[in-house]
Amino acid sequence: MNRGTTLITTALAAVLALGSLAPAAVAQPRPDAVRASAPTAPHPGPPKSARPKKGDKVPTLPSAPLKGLPTLQEAKKKGLISGPVKSQGGVKTRAFPDSGCSTPPQGSGYHDYLKPGECLTRDKYIAVYVEASRWYELWVQDDGNIVLYNHVFAFYEPLWDTGTRGWNVSLWMQRDGNVVAYDGQGRPLWSLGTSGCGSRGAWLRLQADANLVLYDRDWRALWARYDGPSSRPC
Repeated sequence: MNRGTTLITTALAAVLALGSLAPAAVAQPRPDAVRASAPTAPHPGPPKSARPKKGDKVPTLPSAPLKGLPTLQEAKKKGLISGPVKSQGGVKTRAFPDSGCSTPPQGSGYHDYLKPGECLTRDKYIAVYVEASRWYELWVQDDGNIVLYNHVFAFYEPLWDTGTRGWNVSLWMQRDGNVVAYDGQGRPLWSLGTSGCGSRGAWLRLQADANLVLYDRDWRALWARYDGPSSRPC
């Protein structure tokens, strides 16, 4: 074996060794980090024929008690729903119900989490890319229901919903750590019941295993829909 062949063989072995270590060395993206683009796919939204109807066997994510929760207007006065006034990265401020609500980017990209102060209004969603032509999408529908769908090609399969109904419903990741759905008059319709988690930097993430998880600022799970803490810890 000549010197040139030896050098090439050594270099190739080093590249293969680094390649085997690379996945373990890559940190999971933080919610405030710049996100790489996933393969693009249209998100037309679930057709009405796919939406859960009364009597369908779709699991419901139950609400925590609503008694004593502030209205949307009261939450605003307390600063629970205040978000960035200026656009930050791909997140643009919207005027519903005021400039304090930031709606995650919509369209062909992906955005799989809600940070404190962000909200989803009707016909808006967060989505996570799973594999080719497959996404999990959490939608706030125009009928007031909030539904997690398995979106494969042009087909939408509801996996669970909140069972809520109402006009102009919005879903908020509040600064007190609670996740609350309000109707168009500001009345709470559904709550995760985690209003004591704000000091821990709580934020909500939809994952590629179809789980919905409330994390603290250090990526510790505070609540999970599946395979995690299901009681409200804060």
